[in-house]
Amino acid sequence: MRGLAAVAMIMVMVAVVSADVYMHNPRGSNNRLDEATRPRRNGNRMFDSQNNCRGGYNVGNMDYVAGSELPIEWTAQHSCANPNTHCEYVLQYMCDDTSPGGLRDGTTTGTIPTNQQKCRHGDCELDFRYGRHEHKDWYFWCKRRERNKGLFTASQNLRGNSAIYTRQNPNGNRRGLECPEERDYYPYWHPTPWVDIAIMTDSPQRCEYYQKESQNVMNKGVCYAPSEPSVPTAQNNPAACAAAGNVWNETGAWNVPPPACVMPDYSRDNHLGNVPGGFPQTFNWTVPSHVGGRCALRLRYNISTADYDGWNTFADKNDRQGRKVNIKNNGEEYRFKNDPQVDFGVGFDLQLAINTAQYGRTFQDRSHAFSIVPLPDDVNPATRIANLNVRGKRGNIVQVYPAVEYDFVPNNLEVTDSDLIHIQWTGSNTNPNNNDGQGKQGTDRSNMMQIRQNDLGRNYPENIFVANITNPFFARVLALVDPGQHGGETSELDDAGTYFNGGLMRAPAAGTYNYMCTRNNNFSNRSQKGRINVSPTLRQAAKVLANRNTTLSFGREAQVNIQPGSIKGDVQEITMSTTDTFAPPPTIESKPAVTAFNSKVLSLQPHGTTFEQPITVRLNYSAPEGTDVSTLVLVRADNSKADWAMVPWATFDPSTSTVSVETLGFSLYAVATLNQELGLQREQDAVTGETVVVDSGGSVVGMPTAPDSLAPPAFRHSAVPAPREHAKSMGSGSLAVAIVVPVAIVLVAVGAATFYRMNPHKWNDHRRGATLLGTKVRMVFSGRRIKRVPANKGRFTRMDNLSESDGASLASMEEAAGGRPAVTAQMIGRNDPEDSDIGLELKAPMPKPLALSTKE
Repeated sequence: MRGLAAVAMIMVMVAVVSADVYMHNPRGSNNRLDEATRPRRNGNRMFDSQNNCRGGYNVGNMDYVAGSELPIEWTAQHSCANPNTHCEYVLQYMCDDTSPGGLRDGTTTGTIPTNQQKCRHGDCELDFRYGRHEHKDWYFWCKRRERNKGLFTASQNLRGNSAIYTRQNPNGNRRGLECPEERDYYPYWHPTPWVDIAIMTDSPQRCEYYQKESQNVMNKGVCYAPSEPSVPTAQNNPAACAAAGNVWNETGAWNVPPPACVMPDYSRDNHLGNVPGGFPQTFNWTVPSHVGGRCALRLRYNISTADYDGWNTFADKNDRQGRKVNIKNNGEEYRFKNDPQVDFGVGFDLQLAINTAQYGRTFQDRSHAFSIVPLPDDVNPATRIANLNVRGKRGNIVQVYPAVEYDFVPNNLEVTDSDLIHIQWTGSNTNPNNNDGQGKQGTDRSNMMQIRQNDLGRNYPENIFVANITNPFFARVLALVDPGQHGGETSELDDAGTYFNGGLMRAPAAGTYNYMCTRNNNFSNRSQKGRINVSPTLRQAAKVLANRNTTLSFGREAQVNIQPGSIKGDVQEITMSTTDTFAPPPTIESKPAVTAFNSKVLSLQPHGTTFEQPITVRLNYSAPEGTDVSTLVLVRADNSKADWAMVPWATFDPSTSTVSVETLGFSLYAVATLNQELGLQREQDAVTGETVVVDSGGSVVGMPTAPDSLAPPAFRHSAVPAPREHAKSMGSGSLAVAIVVPVAIVLVAVGAATFYRMNPHKWNDHRRGATLLGTKVRMVFSGRRIKRVPANKGRFTRMDNLSESDGASLASMEEAAGGRPAVTAQMIGRNDPEDSDIGLELKAPMPKPLALSTKE
């Protein structure tokens, strides 16, 4: 354990003068609870704020998703990062999921009793009327433990020796169940229920010290009696603990990363307002994922003057008369006490407004209870979630001060089109009835609608149907005009609920979107407006867990879904990005097979990663109106330098302009347009389902295809299909094929001509047989009756779909042939009596064409 002198140094460093601090997002309570009066009723309800009694908000219960980004906003009365003072802000949280009981706001403004008999059923832990943050044991241990007597208490008369007595609280007053010594000093030397979020200090050289001493990473000491190992004793250091025959135990580290330590923004004195940039002091907190249940935030504000060396002033300077502190640091020791009158050499004494209790003063505000809810299973832990809330309360600036009027938080939200936005707000029905505002008196209500023509200077919302055409996000999300009621007063949202939770929603497409609240926009409280700036996603990372479904979105351009059991091992880190570097596409007849990309070139990394079962990749594409989807193709490459190949098992959905593919490996993917100068298009075989690329003549071109090893089993081919007739080669093609095939055709033709010249009777037999067979086959597949009519030189002409009137009987055919008996005919037809179509095949050459018009 550190020595008391070191502890005293810490204490003095955080000593402060009078300066209120108010949290606005999440809503700080300032000990207020659902009260219809401007001053709060009980400043001792939950904690010691030291703030003005008119601060705080009535309610603030919200649900924040684990891992989401929550902007914490506050205003402080005096300066920070300013030469006038030294300052620190200390941000902490605590969670308690004890059930029943636990952390809660309660329903009464009374302070929770320490006498259990004053509570229902003799148990204040289960008396839900009373709000509480710390557990009752925390306060009892504080009251039992000896205070740190190495601390500088100036001229204050502490009326007791336990840790409930401090320079700021010399009378040992109780506020809620907090421990006054722990409240006034940071870092504290015993275990506390609070987890550090951040320290914002104008002395960044002390960051290393603060982070090292944080309970996030350091165990803290406590003394236990051997007979009661769970109840701390009065001793507050190892030596005293051992002398009393007890056991000193170092414990309590939260085992989480050390708190952030950063410089605060500049602020000026006597100004509960914004810092440079036009917004309040802000820290963006990532809501922790390892805790849950009901939680609360604590903000402490510490400032000190330079009148004495706070880091080197200890208990040896304590003096009721204030004579031991060298205020002027020049050898003159005038009294450091309340309101001293001092001779400054002007001929008379001047009285200084000094309160030695306030030179070691800490201010704080705490949020109302909120919940941390788990990340939904279908959201990847690496996905950024931005909270978008409403701050402020009903009334004009004078009526609500030191709280603020309505506004959106953050007022200017910066996201990418892959991020999720959690829109959520709450409000009260019990604001003072005479506070200015629209709608029913005393009520907080909000909504969000896109501003007309997206002009932030306007005060008129966009029509919801126009917003829907602009971007579905605004019609589905931002036009929150439905009060959630069936009937009632809706024009000013009076019958809407005080709480709204829009859930997690994907950010809109890249662009800037301005929106407003239609209710809180008059000249008393104007203007509740906000902006969402959405930038395109450049890179998206994810951590895939073996037993969890993972969906990773790349804006609205692409999405990857990985089912449980797909990765090899327990965890796999992956990234998605776009690339402008890739190999040129394959060529056909020295021309590129594809001429344009219709989507981002999506790079899934690490390249070459394979999966145990198929993952789904979906890309959104764009194409000119009227584009035939068969002219688009999904292509892939192993990496940015590898050759492109078509993914034949991809599925296009023109209704949503998306293409989906199941694959077993990572690579580069893009949607491309086939070269229309060559008339290329995709075609799917109706029998095999094989997707091929054909030219304008219907001939298959040898487009390179992705290997079957990347395809799901259902899409794999057991053998490579035979190429269609007249298949073209890709690129330079195969010289051997280009020469051998034509030569073979010529040789077969020469051989056939020689055979039939030597056997002329075979020519007629083979030709008639082939003609008849071809006719029958065509009739079967076409459903049409085919009639062959003799023409000159023994050739045949074809007439399709002859009606009964166009048919011919055998007799009429013989008559038309001039009565020559050598002419025979074969009738080919269906057995259907209602079908009079006739197929007639003549089996002899005719000297002239015949015009057939006879009936059967």
